[in-house]
Amino acid sequence: MAKNNLKKLPAELLQALDPDDDADPVEIERQVTEFLDSGGDVNAVDPEKWSLLMYTANAGIPGLIRQLIHLGADIHHCNKYGNQAVIAAAYQEDPECLKLMLAAGADCNAADKEGLTPLMNAAQSGRPENIKILIQAGAKINAARKDGCTALMDSSENGKLDCVKILLGMGADWTAAEKYSKFKWTALHLAVNRDHGDVVRALIDAGADPNSIDGNYKGPAIIPGADSGKSSAVKALIEAGAGVNVLDQHKYTPLLRASLNGYADTVEILLAAGADPGYSVDGQDALQMAVEGEEENEGAYDSNLRDFKKTIALLKKALKQSGK
Repeated sequence: MAKNNLKKLPAELLQALDPDDDADPVEIERQVTEFLDSGGDVNAVDPEKWSLLMYTANAGIPGLIRQLIHLGADIHHCNKYGNQAVIAAAYQEDPECLKLMLAAGADCNAADKEGLTPLMNAAQSGRPENIKILIQAGAKINAARKDGCTALMDSSENGKLDCVKILLGMGADWTAAEKYSKFKWTALHLAVNRDHGDVVRALIDAGADPNSIDGNYKGPAIIPGADSGKSSAVKALIEAGAGVNVLDQHKYTPLLRASLNGYADTVEILLAAGADPGYSVDGQDALQMAVEGEEENEGAYDSNLRDFKKTIALLKKALKQSGK
């Protein structure tokens, strides 16, 4: 049957299949089976060209996937976004969904219109077993979407440590950089931005440079980490040898950045690692910036994450101890 002549799925079945409705897998299987037993087309689609197989893979129902494939479901069918059922199957916790799709001939490197592959979907959702299955099937480990992101970058950003370790062990490129911003962040920068200290350690253990330059601040990765209070990531970077008195393009140190924003935990980590509390820019040291920051950030949306009183106390103590 020609793609543009595909039959439509009935509205009542679409309601049962709707992934936003927390549909019951048992009820989905019942309604789909009833639809097929009454003569329904196994390759019928919804208005966005989602097929029964795609919906079933998205719901993670192995038994129904097996049944649909047996009845002739098109495993290579694409919806209007270029998505295929195998991409949805890679997201599922049960690896049987993915195994069934691949055994039936699904392409392990299928990609939607943005370049999302099954491997990327497995990495984003934290499915280490699915990653192993896909790589063994021939998935391209360093394939990138239009935005430049790879499976390693996805798993790093989402804090999926097991997936990060598997991908690195299989040769994933930790130097690859995204293209959706002018910053050109790598997996390390993405992990720092989300405060995934354990992922930062894994990437550095694999060879990533703890002093790699961030394209936004034009300084080492510790700068944006300190500026946004990513204490776990900052600690991991310091443990790996990142400098605590490095400068960004505006001559700010990590301590100045953290102090200005009132991130006391990060300030404490930096001071303990030897950050200079007396360093100043335009006549302002970290303590003066913390006082200024407290006034500017009063009532800020994330004020619960900031502690200027503790920050100021830490800096006063550090200045006293240093004799500055």
